[in-house]
Amino acid sequence: MRQISRIYLRVFLIMGLGFAILNEVLNFALGLDFHLYRFVFNFIIFGGIMSWLLVSINKSQLRMNGITKLTDENTGLKYQKKIISDLSQKELLNAIKEKEYFSGANIKINGNNVIIYLKKGHVSWGELITINSKEVEAGKNEFLIISKPRFLFTLLDGGANYTNVRKIVDLLG
Repeated sequence: MRQISRIYLRVFLIMGLGFAILNEVLNFALGLDFHLYRFVFNFIIFGGIMSWLLVSINKSQLRMNGITKLTDENTGLKYQKKIISDLSQKELLNAIKEKEYFSGANIKINGNNVIIYLKKGHVSWGELITINSKEVEAGKNEFLIISKPRFLFTLLDGGANYTNVRKIVDLLG
């Protein structure tokens, strides 16, 4: 199954089923009987419209972020990359603090990990970026960069996590 089809299906099922169940719970609270046709209609119509709308917006945001070919790697909610660089952890931290993209971020250091909490924006509810560093040889460090949503129930991120990792990789050179 193509990646875009999986995204459409995931959004369709979660949004449609959630709406149909919520609608039936409210109908029950109002004293109305359960009707299977109404449940299925709400599930299919709402799920289909939301799937089409949200995934279309997500695809547009991915294209704006420079992603032309959709793969499991760049459309997933968690994106990671491993890179070897001449920079130390402190030099990377200084470069991150100077970068305007990360200006409103909350940055913490925990041993060999740099943890960056990005605030919510128009694309997502915020991201959590973890950069694990270890020295592989004299003057060379290996960085594992992982970016994932802060909000557990995120369905689509518009390429925000892919962009976060790409920005840090650009800093590492």
